[in-house]
Amino acid sequence: MNQKSIIDEVRAVMPVPTLLLLGRPLSEREARTVAERQAAKLLDLLNIGKPSVEIELLMELPQIEVDIVPGLPWSGRTIWEDGRWHVQINENDSLWRSRATLAHEFKHILDDPYREQLYPGWLRDGRGQPPALPERISEYFAGCVLVPRHWLRRAWEHGIRDSAKLATLFDVSQRMIEVRVQQTGLRGTEKPHGLIGYLRSGAQPAAA
Repeated sequence: MNQKSIIDEVRAVMPVPTLLLLGRPLSEREARTVAERQAAKLLDLLNIGKPSVEIELLMELPQIEVDIVPGLPWSGRTIWEDGRWHVQINENDSLWRSRATLAHEFKHILDDPYREQLYPGWLRDGRGQPPALPERISEYFAGCVLVPRHWLRRAWEHGIRDSAKLATLFDVSQRMIEVRVQQTGLRGTEKPHGLIGYLRSGAQPAAA
């Protein structure tokens, strides 16, 4: 797969013709389903078939430049500038938070061409805070990329149920593991509409 086409291939999972036909944005449940399918497509294109996910491969895409910035008031931010996406990641965050942030910001990049259809009212002038929904969906996408549902179920079925051991296997935080265990229904009731919360509050999405 040509690196230049990876973003377009993953974006193609978005059912844009249906969105235009229906004349409404995706529901949150629908958006989460699309995010999970996009995550699976991304892993397939990157030829990643087992944990841990080398999410850092996104930094090799020609359209993306990642900058580690000290003292950011948020975990990540993405802007379009000079013909490419500039992803800023907080230098003070942990390794695991930074990995989640990179995946989170990539979802904002994927959604950017469809912002008006997906998140009506979200202006492109850079003013104010983004709506809560794109943040929730981007966090969900990050979880689906770094801890795919079927991989987690496979590990669970093989007896790896300790959150610390699962976090080591997937190279993520224990908090992300706990959230994904809940989302996949492996323990307790899945809560598809809850705030995920394994990124710093106030993470900033693409501003282009």
